[in-house]
Amino acid sequence: MREYQLSFDSGAGKISVGEEETVLETPEKTIKFPSRYARSVEIGDSLPLGKVKVKFVYYDLLATENTVEFAMTESDARGLKQELGK
Repeated sequence: MREYQLSFDSGAGKISVGEEETVLETPEKTIKFPSRYARSVEIGDSLPLGKVKVKFVYYDLLATENTVEFAMTESDARGLKQELGK
């Protein structure tokens, strides 16, 4: 399982991507879903400290589309996108 550090407006988090399961930890909650339910990883504008804005879209277990925005290093964002095949 590969882990990526995330920055939210409300604090730090991380996303752990495994072959079968992805775990998204935000400052407010932890969300688990099958890795194949990840829909897209969009890399956006550059931010201070070498980070970029990322828009992550996934489906939960009830087939509801969810969008989460966070900041992470550009190299991690590219790695996340590649690992999820998005």
